[in-house]
Amino acid sequence: MNQTEDFEKKLLGIIKPEPKVEHSRFLKLPILNAQKSASLGVWLIAAPLFILACICMKILFTHQGSVWISFFETLAKLDDSGWGWFYGPMIILVFPVIAFVLNLLSIIRFQYNREQKDLMVTVRLKWGNIIILLLSTLILAAFMSYIFTENIHTN
Repeated sequence: MNQTEDFEKKLLGIIKPEPKVEHSRFLKLPILNAQKSASLGVWLIAAPLFILACICMKILFTHQGSVWISFFETLAKLDDSGWGWFYGPMIILVFPVIAFVLNLLSIIRFQYNREQKDLMVTVRLKWGNIIILLLSTLILAAFMSYIFTENIHTN
C-alpha cells in the first residue's frame, strides 16, 4: 500500500498543463469551397460567353456593320422571344453576378482577432476562381456598356 499511496500523491501533485491555443483567439472562415464554386461559376457564365462568342462570330464572318450594331441586333432578337424579357436579363446579368459573388467568397478569408479587435482579409490564389472572376467581370462590363449605350438619347 505504501507504493500505491506514494504513486497517488505523485499523481495528485502533478500540475496539469494549460495548452496555449492560438486558434481560439482568431476566427478564420472560408466562406465557400473553391472547387465547387469554380465549377458552378463555369456553368453560370457559359451562356453569356456563348452569346458573346456568337456576336464575335457574326462580326468576323459577315464583315458588315460594327461591333455595337451586331451586339444590338443579337440582344434585340433575344428580347423578341416569348420570355426574353425575363430570361435575357437573367442570363446576361444575374448569372455572371452570382458567379462573381460565389467565386469571390470562395477565395477570400476573413480573420478576426478578438484581442485587438482587428479584421484581416486574405485572398487565396486559386487561379480557376480568379479566372472566373475576371470573365464574369468582363461579361458584366460588356453588357453594362451595351445597356448604357442603348439608353443614351441625344436631344
